[in-house]
Amino acid sequence: MNRSLSLRALFLAASLGGSTLMGCVAEQSELEKLEGDAEVEDWDLAADSITRPTEMGPIASGSSVNGTFGRNERYLAWTFTANEGDAIEITANGVTPRWLDTVVSVYRTTPGLRPTGRALASNDDCDPTTLGSCIDYTARDSGTFAIVVRRYDRGSSGTFALTLDVTSSVRRCGGRGGATCNADEFCSFAPEAGCGRWDAQGTCTRRPEACITLYRPVCGCDGQTYSNSCAAANAGVSVETQGECAASCTPSITAIQEAAAQVWFLSESDRPITVTVYDGEGTEAPTLESVLARAMPETGATTSVRATASYFRAFEPAPGSAEESPTALQAAIEAGLTDLLYVAITPVERRAEVRVILVGRTSCGELVWLESISIET
Repeated sequence: MNRSLSLRALFLAASLGGSTLMGCVAEQSELEKLEGDAEVEDWDLAADSITRPTEMGPIASGSSVNGTFGRNERYLAWTFTANEGDAIEITANGVTPRWLDTVVSVYRTTPGLRPTGRALASNDDCDPTTLGSCIDYTARDSGTFAIVVRRYDRGSSGTFALTLDVTSSVRRCGGRGGATCNADEFCSFAPEAGCGRWDAQGTCTRRPEACITLYRPVCGCDGQTYSNSCAAANAGVSVETQGECAASCTPSITAIQEAAAQVWFLSESDRPITVTVYDGEGTEAPTLESVLARAMPETGATTSVRATASYFRAFEPAPGSAEESPTALQAAIEAGLTDLLYVAITPVERRAEVRVILVGRTSCGELVWLESISIET
């Protein structure tokens, strides 16, 4: 049945019966049935409608604008953007006259920014004491939304004030003071954030439950290559760059540095071992000459190349360290370095304090230098 004819017949019957229909009572069921239907046309055949409202442009969160109904402007629409989980608060209160009765609805939009689909939320009266309308809605997805306001009786006059507040659900993570994401989320960084370096922050983002098997490799912030960005997100890792990760020796160097901190060089007086990394200096295997050129021993010092095995035999746990610390350091060195060279430098004076240097290089071209003092009498 044509809804326009149905309503007109309803009003006619009420008039003939000598009774008056109270709009807020008689039309409540019609509001429930019709406000969620984007196909509803204005019953008095005005120039605009729910699907073709008078476009008022965008409205920003935290702002208030006035709207005025007219003969051909009975459905006024504003657009705004929101993200999934954002809290949306909308009010439409009469200005002229103050008792203006409004109805407000929220819709998704078409690419042309017109309302589409069923209303996500609608309201006639905020409470029994006011004729203004209001909506509290939590966005279920991200995108651009439309607010459509009309008079309750679909009249063609009156001015109202529309306000919008969108409270972001985005939680910042990483950096100083960043939130800890939930177990089903990960900290997603924008490309310019450098995976959270320099205190840059990301946003807590839900991990995808499933990913397609497309191979479009990305390099994760953990230095690992993933088949695509979805696979990285599923593993809880943000993407640093597109494409496969370049060879990285950082984990190997870190392992050596951490293990060396737990070991002393055994001699008549135990000494700690320092680790120095020279980027780009390990493109060639170290030699005695290259080591001495960097060590710069004093004139007259005695130098010699010793067996690498004897260097490892001089390890002992540092105070408070585990007994297996020497073994862990040897394993880290042998796993991360090649072309090992053990050099001893005996000074002219204080000849008992021998500089002991173990040098190796990584597959990425770094030169790693481990140095200590061996007391030899």
